[in-house]
Parts: sequence; structure tokens; C-alpha cells
Amino acid sequence: MKYILDFEKLVPGDIILESGNSKFSPVIKTITDSIYSHAMIYVGHSIIHALTDGVYSTNPQRVLTDDPKGLKVLRLKSPLTEQARNTVVNYARNLSGSIYSVPEASLSAVLGKTRKSSASRQQFCSRLVAHSYRQIGVSIANNPDYCTPEDINRSAKLNEITGVLKPADEQEVAFAESDNPIRENQRRMFLWLNQTREVFAKRKIEIQTESDVASFLMKNNDLDGLVCEFIKDSEYLEHYDYDKDVNPHRYEIKALLEKCSSAEHALEVFFGEINKEPSEIARHSNSYFLSGLNFIHLGLEYHKLHKQLYRNLLLMSHDRLVVLCQLAEIFRQPKLAEYCNYQTNYIQRII
Repeated sequence: MKYILDFEKLVPGDIILESGNSKFSPVIKTITDSIYSHAMIYVGHSIIHALTDGVYSTNPQRVLTDDPKGLKVLRLKSPLTEQARNTVVNYARNLSGSIYSVPEASLSAVLGKTRKSSASRQQFCSRLVAHSYRQIGVSIANNPDYCTPEDINRSAKLNEITGVLKPADEQEVAFAESDNPIRENQRRMFLWLNQTREVFAKRKIEIQTESDVASFLMKNNDLDGLVCEFIKDSEYLEHYDYDKDVNPHRYEIKALLEKCSSAEHALEVFFGEINKEPSEIARHSNSYFLSGLNFIHLGLEYHKLHKQLYRNLLLMSHDRLVVLCQLAEIFRQPKLAEYCNYQTNYIQRII
């Protein structure tokens, strides 16, 4: 029996501890006297975490465990305001692309009991989670710079949330173990980011995230063309097409109907898909607006490329919603069809 997170019971900002099965997991668990070796943060239909190849996102539906005790969800005892939750979530999201530091992580079991701070901007799993909460003035560990998953597990600021695991059915296991298009997107991002890091390092500038690139290009605009070549060569800007190849049912009504075994299953698929779209549209429309504004203000090709990227991502949401609208109409759900049309009309207005 395998178990999976019931992500409908999660709220953005929830912390997920995992027993883990990486090559470092047994060592971490032994040193920290814990059953957990990994910490992640749920940001809404996605999880942000740091592994040895860097910081990136993953789908919570891809997190499986053989042991129901192998996953644990923690939530802040004091309810978060919407503003505070957004601060935590956005900070974690913006760390995507950061470099993982094995040496820094290795010091946590010892330095976690001290107040020693770190000058490093590199990440590891529990630091990422603790730093995200530090942005709102909440310390979930004695030392947010050096902490372990077990330090977070024992935090007096957090409560365990029960009932968030469920047995995974065959379809859920198959999906969790299938090829992950997000990993391909991360591979492309790290490809151009690593090349950009090397160029900026020659000017003694440290690049960790995409936000760093945008910030430092303002004073190093002579590198704009070179960085944009890195981005285009990595095919990062074309990743939106990759999802169409991996998940054709999201873009073709015939493929979606073939995926549905019954009317009940069709509605289940519908709600699984439709619930993702509002937050995606909100994030991408905001990024589309800011990229356009930055391009007008700074004239950098970097922002022009990103404006086009977010436009394409919004168009993908539009295409997915059109298919969902067709599904709702086939199963005579006019309110659901209207809900889809409202969002497609919004996208059309802003782009």
C-alpha cells in the first residue's frame, strides 16, 4: 500500500516533513535521531523544496510513501493572515533556482543549537522552510540559518495536521511515478542560470535566483544580450509546449474524454484541473504585467522575453479552460461552463 497527500486538505504555507529515501537520508536521520530527513513547503498546488541538485517545485500528487508515518504535515499554531501567507509562499517560490549547499546543511546538526548566523545565500531543505517563515518574523527553529527537519518537527510554534494522507489508488500511483514535466522545466532553468552565474561571478556578483538576474542586470545591462542568448539556447522559453506533449488530455477534449471512465470520474478530473487555474492565472498575470512594466522602464530584452513567456503561460491556461468548458457542457453543467468562460474572458482582456 502506498499513501499520498490529500492536497485538498492542505493550505499554502503548510510544512511537509518526509522520511526520504535519498542517499543522505539515513545519515540525516541517524545524526538527528529522527524519522525525517527532508522538509518542504506547500505553496498551493505545488511544493517548493531543496534537494542536492537545487531548489525547485514539485507536484504534491507526486509525493508517495509506503509508510503513513513517512509524511507529516505541520501548520503554524497562530493562523496566518492572507498577507503573511502570501509573504511566506512568495519568498519560497522566489528561491527556485537557488544552489543547494551540502556543507551548510552538514553543519546544521551542530550549529542548530547555537545562534551562529550564516552569510551564505545557498539553501538546504530545512533552511528554506525556516527562512520562509522568518520573512514574517516567525522563528520555527532555534536557528533558522542552521536547522534540521527534526528541529522543525519539534517546533513549539507548529501543530501536526492529521488526516491529510490517504491510500493512493492505481491511477494516482501511476501519475506519481510517471515522467515529471516540471523536472524538465527545472533542468532548462538551471542550464541558463548556471551559465549566467559564471558570467556574473567574473564581476564578483553572486547569482542565486532569477530575481537576482533581473536585479543585477539593471547595473550590468551590457550583459543583457548574452544572458538572453543563454535563456533562448536552453529552450526555457518553449517549455510551455512540453506540457502539451506530456499531458495532451489537458488541451484536447477527445483525449480528456478518453481519460474519464465515467461521468463521476469526469467531474473529479474537472475539479482537479479547475482548482489549479485561478492561482496560476493570478501569478502569471502579475508577472506578465511587471515584466511589461520593467521592459518599458529599462528596455532590457530580458524583461521582453519574460513578458512573452508569461503571455504564453496565460494562453496555455486559456486553452486548458476551453477544454474544461467543453467537458462541462458535454455533462450538462452550465454553472461550471460559466465559471470557465469567466476566466477565459479575463485572460483575453489582460493580454
